[in-house]
Amino acid sequence: RKTPVLRLNEIARRLASKGYARLAVHRMVKQGAVARVTKGAYSASDDIFAVASNIHYPSYVSFLAASYRHGLTEAIPRLITVATARRHPPIDFKNYRIEFAQLSHIWGYHKEGEGTNVAFIADIEKLMLDAFLRPGLMGNFEEIQNIFKNGETIDTGKIRAYLKRLGS
Repeated sequence: RKTPVLRLNEIARRLASKGYARLAVHRMVKQGAVARVTKGAYSASDDIFAVASNIHYPSYVSFLAASYRHGLTEAIPRLITVATARRHPPIDFKNYRIEFAQLSHIWGYHKEGEGTNVAFIADIEKLMLDAFLRPGLMGNFEEIQNIFKNGETIDTGKIRAYLKRLGS
């Protein structure tokens, strides 16, 4: 299975031995072929969005990082905020900080990329709702305004459907 994040257990299943899997991963980390994401999880991908959105399932990149990915802000994020159904501790990975925002509504995202660079990113409409529900995770109010100013492709029908789904 091609995925940006591999678990040690998955590698052990392929190699038939957890001990050998640990040794193989240790050697790959030493050689720079893979990097440790968190305990028991490794990645060879350089796409931070792909790595961040594949650490936990279900999840997707949202807030300021998704705004950047959609080209709605010029701010280059060093903090990648990932919407997840459960709480998880933050992770420091390759000069980025990955934080997980617990949301009860994990939908309204799409898949971008292929193979080991598949990332799950909030739709612009869902990004707008996430920004209003948790404005502190957008950085500042100006970033929320940027979504409206720069989001020419906003689908109002989709916003209505998302609001109904939220129960608003």
